[in-house]
Order: sequence, then structure tokens, then C-alpha cells
Amino acid sequence: MLLIHDDVSFLVHGKRYKFSKNSLGLFSNKNPFRIVIVWIITWHVFQKMILILIILSSISLGMKDYLDL
Repeated sequence: MLLIHDDVSFLVHGKRYKFSKNSLGLFSNKNPFRIVIVWIITWHVFQKMILILIILSSISLGMKDYLDL
């Protein structure tokens, strides 16, 4: 559940987050697209997924054989 507390605060997943009034100068706090994005990026699983992707990318870069063109 996401609630807009004031001009810059969102109450998401039981925590209060502060973001700017407008995102990219286009999306206000009441824009449905921005509300979904804020919900996703503040979800605890999102951070873990990004960390896993970074680790997998690092492993794949380390395994690449640059001598074989």
C-alpha cells in the first residue's frame, strides 16, 4: 500500500520515504506510473534482485576469455 503523505513524502511498506515533488519534471506525486515505480523501488526484494544481477554480471565478466577473439 502506498500513501502520499505530503508534497515530498511517500508512506510505502510501512516506512516513510522522501522524494522530489516532480520526477524528470513530468511525473507528480499523484501520477499512477510514479506511484507504481516508487512502490517497486522501495520493495525489499527489488534491492536483492539488483544485487544478484550485479553479482552475476561481475561473474560473467570475470569468466570471459578476452584472448579468444
